[in-house]
Amino acid sequence: MKLVVFISMLMTMNSSIFFGYSLQTEPVITAEKYIEYKKNSGDKVEIFKWSNQMDTKKYRYNHIGIPTDKKLKNETYLPDYDVYISGYEENEFNIEWMRYGEKCTVPEIVKKLPHVAFEVDDINEALKDQEVIIEPNSPSEGVIVAFILVNDAPIELMQFIKKK
Repeated sequence: MKLVVFISMLMTMNSSIFFGYSLQTEPVITAEKYIEYKKNSGDKVEIFKWSNQMDTKKYRYNHIGIPTDKKLKNETYLPDYDVYISGYEENEFNIEWMRYGEKCTVPEIVKKLPHVAFEVDDINEALKDQEVIIEPNSPSEGVIVAFILVNDAPIELMQFIKKK
């Protein structure tokens, strides 16, 4: 059985390292103990590192949107878009379900694939050099949204308008 080791930088308030391996039956070990183990066994130490390249000041997670064809309780209907939304305020992970009506004109990729939504300070600035698939619009009071396509995945950008 091959042991797979990984280190992932978590970009939180303070950078920390999460270190572990893929064996489900064993507890997560520290980086120091693993390196010591590898050195003592004579094995070459190989560490895979994933870095967070997202600018978390520019893009802030808001929700994940999941398309559905099932009618769900507490749906809110957006008649201008022929879309039913639900779930956003009902779970701690900000998961939103969307059910699209027959007259909905959003691109098929948005209707078929889940999307991740990020808050931005300036939606027009965030859209520069991006492949825009839904132009900026306001589905509800106080927010402007737009969709872009990144590596064939729909991404929603949201700018909240502060009341004066």
